[in-house]
Amino acid sequence: IAVVLNVFEDHLDSHKNFNEYVNSKANIAKWQRKSDKIFYDASNKRSKWIAEKSQGEKTPVSLFQYSQEFENELCIKNLKIPGEHNLKNVAMASAVAQSLGIKPEIIKKVVKNYRGMEHRLELVHSNILKNVGMNFYNDSASTNPYTAAAAVRAFPNQPKILICGGKDKNLDYAPFAKALKNSDTKMVILFGENKKKIAKAISGIKNNESPHINNYVRDELRIMEVKNLNDAVRLAYKTAKKLISLSAYQPLTIIFSPAAASFDMFKDYEDRGKKFREIVRRLK
Repeated sequence: IAVVLNVFEDHLDSHKNFNEYVNSKANIAKWQRKSDKIFYDASNKRSKWIAEKSQGEKTPVSLFQYSQEFENELCIKNLKIPGEHNLKNVAMASAVAQSLGIKPEIIKKVVKNYRGMEHRLELVHSNILKNVGMNFYNDSASTNPYTAAAAVRAFPNQPKILICGGKDKNLDYAPFAKALKNSDTKMVILFGENKKKIAKAISGIKNNESPHINNYVRDELRIMEVKNLNDAVRLAYKTAKKLISLSAYQPLTIIFSPAAASFDMFKDYEDRGKKFREIVRRLK
């Protein structure tokens, strides 16, 4: 069984171009036999293109299809993991499980209780200040602008602060900039090798001006550059406290979603995520 989710630009520091990267991904399908199966994201044309290389049985999976099949029995709105991208992952995993003969009630039970994985929008700390929640999410597995964009979209209409930056992979940050527009993101704090590249890509972005954030200071996204992760977390915490003191009725989310590789300052993304958790838990 092969599974192909969204396919987007990544690892262009290791490939000549995007076409070469997609072709390398297609190897998962090229060597399949007729007795094999491949599941692919029906909404992603590159995912479909890869699936067509397979000789096996091809199964498109869509979020709409999953909602139709499961919504009456499984309250997908109550998933414990945030983000539409995670819902797509659940849909794909459920489709594969069904094909293997797993009973629907087992699938529903697992999905209902699933709390996600480390370093993937992992809630690492919640703090209450003036009766307002402040939540810290570790998304260190985010190593490209598309995954960081998904993290932004996972918290719609919620004021948030992002921490980003790391080793550059020759990627275009326009998708990340697009996600930030009108996203209620108050500040992006940058560190790492490519911080200036990201800063240039997202400069001048405007927040929306919906009534529930009128007290949240300026509508233009603030961009701050710091030396390291420790400085980034502490600045995020300081800023969050200030924002809450100015408008104490809206929860605030702090997301560490680097949008870049970790190798400029860390062993790997797991090491980076663990460092983030340690710093957050030392905050006072």
